Amino acid sequence: MKQIGNVCVDYNGGQFGDLIRLFISQHDGFERFAEHRNYGNIFPLIQLYPGKCMELWKPLQEQLDKLNPKHRHVYKILSKQTNLGIDTREHSTLGVQWARSNYIDDYNKLRKTKDYIIFLKLNPMSKYKDTYLERHQVWSNRKANSDIHLKEWTWQYFNREYPQHKLNLELDVDEILDLNEDAYIELCKFIKVKPLMNWRDYINEYKDYVKIGRTL
Repeated sequence: MKQIGNVCVDYNGGQFGDLIRLFISQHDGFERFAEHRNYGNIFPLIQLYPGKCMELWKPLQEQLDKLNPKHRHVYKILSKQTNLGIDTREHSTLGVQWARSNYIDDYNKLRKTKDYIIFLKLNPMSKYKDTYLERHQVWSNRKANSDIHLKEWTWQYFNREYPQHKLNLELDVDEILDLNEDAYIELCKFIKVKPLMNWRDYINEYKDYVKIGRTL
């Protein structure tokens, strides 16, 4: 049987990428994560173990080859970037949503694999807007201006052009969080898995824990 590729979730920090990775891993064929639910001293988090975070300044295939070949895996990436003169490490090859940037060389490293790439998008008009912006205010080591951030994020949401490939998918994470069945079925077809009967229960449980859509 031909091996189906792994899945990379490419997302901006704070936009619920690990929640989506955890959700995908519940489907048949994927190695499940061990969860650690941590209230911490910032805001509630669901941390995943092992992290399966591929560092793109290191040989990518060598890291992927260390994953258990008996299962599919859903991983994320870490990209070294400089945005507005600030050195950062990001989970998206397309840069950040608070500055105009694009790290296409890192995307090209990913696209050399036969893995499925999901580009997460979060609608700035959604009810999850404030949660995302507040997360950035809490953890940012820069003096983040939420109005400027929102303006740039909105521009990018409506104008950014995503790399086109048969193994790429743009996914509005707010539609999954809002339990949109069409968006879920599209996701399942893309990564070639059978839909879960109780998929809404998983999403509601995760949302309730991390208090998505409520102020922090």
